[in-house]
Amino acid sequence: SVFHEDYPAVKTLNDQIAELERALAEESRYVITRGQRDYRAALRKEALLRKALDEQNAVVQALAERSAGHAGYESLKRELVTNQAQFASLNQRLKDVSISAALKAANVGIVDRATVPLGPYGTPFSLTLTLAALVGLVVAIGGVFVREHFDTSMRSVTDVETYLGVRTLGAIPAVGTVPSPGFAIRRHWQRIDARGEQQSPLAEAFATLRNAVLLHDGAGESRVLLITSAQSEEGKTTVSINLALSLARLKYRVLLVDANMRYPCVQRALGLPDRTGLVDYLAGGVDWRGSVHSEVQPNLDVLGGAEPQISPADLLSSPRMGGLIEAASNEYDFVVVDSPALLASPADVHALAAVVDNVLFTVRQGSTPREAVSLALSQLDRVSGVVLNQSNSRDIGFYQSETKTTPSPA
Repeated sequence: SVFHEDYPAVKTLNDQIAELERALAEESRYVITRGQRDYRAALRKEALLRKALDEQNAVVQALAERSAGHAGYESLKRELVTNQAQFASLNQRLKDVSISAALKAANVGIVDRATVPLGPYGTPFSLTLTLAALVGLVVAIGGVFVREHFDTSMRSVTDVETYLGVRTLGAIPAVGTVPSPGFAIRRHWQRIDARGEQQSPLAEAFATLRNAVLLHDGAGESRVLLITSAQSEEGKTTVSINLALSLARLKYRVLLVDANMRYPCVQRALGLPDRTGLVDYLAGGVDWRGSVHSEVQPNLDVLGGAEPQISPADLLSSPRMGGLIEAASNEYDFVVVDSPALLASPADVHALAAVVDNVLFTVRQGSTPREAVSLALSQLDRVSGVVLNQSNSRDIGFYQSETKTTPSPA
């Protein structure tokens, strides 16, 4: 069949064709317009780039001309330095020639003949000696002033009692030491039970300290003693061990407790095998009585410690620590507790100080600053006195002159 122009389907198709042709023409015009716009933009960009290139070429040309001028300047500068050096050399030679001419022209003559002196020339010996004595006195006074001003350590018993207001219970001498069996070479311990030490100044000093403790305990109410100090390395363990040994010599039953869980060393200092008795007891595992060492000396038992897995302050603050001290004070005449340094482990020491009767404070002579000792003492109650460790012979002689009357165990 044949469709005419007026047929609806044909008219629809013709309309679509016309619409598509219009869209094609419009898109063509848009593409042509956009291409012309991009072309003009490219021309402008090309012009800008050419202008920038010309500017850079001009800069390069200017730099080249300046470099050529700089090279000429450097050449002139080197020539100037050379000329200055030559001028200085010629000027020096001119001065030398002038001096030589002046010397040759000078007239030399004898004004007066020298004579041999009849005696030695110089300052009189008495004046020299007086001046030397005065200078020495000034230097000595200055040295004393400097030492007093800058050295704030405890240097004597007088310093302890003057600056701290606490009495000194004993002065331990600075003597040679020997390594303890099985302990590291870097650590040495002074022990009064070592061979040849029974009548030594060290043993006498600890006997004096023991007597002071016993006299202080006249009523029998200070039988649990805590040994501590302001800082580490002041001799707490040495004092604890030897005080316990000295008390045991008089037939007192003594328990030495190593409560320094930060650095337990009593067992190693005494050459004993390691046992974790105190830590196991405080952790709730064992009875402390089954962990004591009794082989060091008659009447002396040692309860060793160890580094715990939990906080030492938590263990020492537990009710079991108070129970241990109470039970031990009923079974022993004295309980000596070795503790850490107060300023290094304040929580540990405060927990221990709460369950003991009295505190013995160790101070290393010539080492411990009095500010540190004062700060530590201000945090403690029931301090019996100070033990001056590594003391000199003057302080030792003072204490050996005291009475040696020793109370015996009841």
